[in-house]
Amino acid sequence: MVGETGANISFGAHFGGFALGLLLALLMGELEAGRTEAVAARAGRYFRDGYFHAAAGSWTEYLSRVPHDLEGRLELARAQKLCRQVGESLENFRRVYLTLIGERRVSAALEVFDEACRGNGGHWLAPRDLARAAYYKERQLDYRGALNAYRMLYEAYGGHPEGQRALVRVIVLYHGKV
Repeated sequence: MVGETGANISFGAHFGGFALGLLLALLMGELEAGRTEAVAARAGRYFRDGYFHAAAGSWTEYLSRVPHDLEGRLELARAQKLCRQVGESLENFRRVYLTLIGERRVSAALEVFDEACRGNGGHWLAPRDLARAAYYKERQLDYRGALNAYRMLYEAYGGHPEGQRALVRVIVLYHGKV
């Protein structure tokens, strides 16, 4: 008889604790945070398994819940790039790049720049922003990267004043640094 009473108390205590925890989670809004985290985890699984369209859809859903998450937006850009949704991908790369530049996280921004430019050229940035990327590469003593960025700037915007300045920088870098 004693074993039964102990078992009933144990089940009741555990059930009560579970119910109280669930109620507190609902009151504190943790249920929604858990759902949001589950969407991100699902998107990551889809991407790892090679289901890039599903990953892009899940990252889009995630960003509708957490619109300012740069890592999520970068993952969306990567998934879209693999789905050949070039315009959408480059727009998301651009948003991440410009946000990182605005936060003065130059090294991270240049990594995003390099990733976005692979296979796409420099048309995804405005002339001023492309010139800024080339300038930052040059300041970090990445002369080959700067040369490549200036070349992209000239090829994409040759008639623009920034494109003309880029041509001068290409010549200077060829003669002095590279």
